[in-house]
Amino acid sequence: MSVTLFCLVKGNTSTNTFSVRINRDEPISELKDAIKTKKAPEFDHIPADRLKLWKVEIPDDRDSELANPTLDVELLATRDVEDYWTEKPPKRNYLTVSHHWRHCLTSLSMSSTLLLAQNERRDSSGQRATLENLKENISNAST
Repeated sequence: MSVTLFCLVKGNTSTNTFSVRINRDEPISELKDAIKTKKAPEFDHIPADRLKLWKVEIPDDRDSELANPTLDVELLATRDVEDYWTEKPPKRNYLTVSHHWRHCLTSLSMSSTLLLAQNERRDSSGQRATLENLKENISNAST
């Protein structure tokens, strides 16, 4: 039996979700591969084994909680999806996926969420390197 996971990049709202379908008897390592494939080309430079997954309980309508979830139950690559969901997951709850680099959230159908983290880039001042920060720095430099 398969489950559908709805995924979200951390910092985005739940309206930016994407889905991943996987069999419950598949290992978590296959789930990592499915997420990496679904997020191509954005995650092309990230090895699937670097993704870390956590199961969390957050309703899908709580964007503020999705932005900074508590990561308690890490999903191990050698275990199966069904080891973490013995029954159908409750509606609107999340499973979280993370990686060392940049943050990305994903949620499981009936709502478990995944948080993917990629390496965050920092500028010379230690500030997180984002397009918004770059625009602000350019604007400030020209005034």
